[in-house]
Amino acid sequence: MRIEPMNHAYAMEYINWKYMPPYEFYNIPPGGVEETLEEIFGTSGMDYYSVLDEDGTLFGMYMYSFCDGTMNIGLGIRPASCGQGNGNDFVGTCISFGREKYAYTGVIRLMAADFNLRAIHLYRSVGFAETGRIDKLSYGTPVTFVLMESEKV
Repeated sequence: MRIEPMNHAYAMEYINWKYMPPYEFYNIPPGGVEETLEEIFGTSGMDYYSVLDEDGTLFGMYMYSFCDGTMNIGLGIRPASCGQGNGNDFVGTCISFGREKYAYTGVIRLMAADFNLRAIHLYRSVGFAETGRIDKLSYGTPVTFVLMESEKV
């Protein structure tokens, strides 16, 4: 896989990914496109990266941000490649890239929607543990997120 800063073409492709139930929650609604583009390219403090497969096709995305000195990550795999055994490598690469890029050795945080048992299981299998839950609005939809942290390196 190749990792590059997110450009506009890949951002638009990512924004238009369509997941099947029960994961349609991750579909960005038409009203959320501008908000998402502002998050990707604005001054949100979030760094977005495109993850390209061997053919140069957008396979996934990584997001990194820092809050109180702790790295937060967000990640997503294109819908057609979900559930095919790519998760461990994808998450591992996200963590390795982030640690190297930001010279970071501390705890890493992430959030998963509480209904996404597949993702929660994956994150636990690579060393994350639940630290709490938080209710938030995502594009106007209430959702409970499971907060998870990794151990320090």
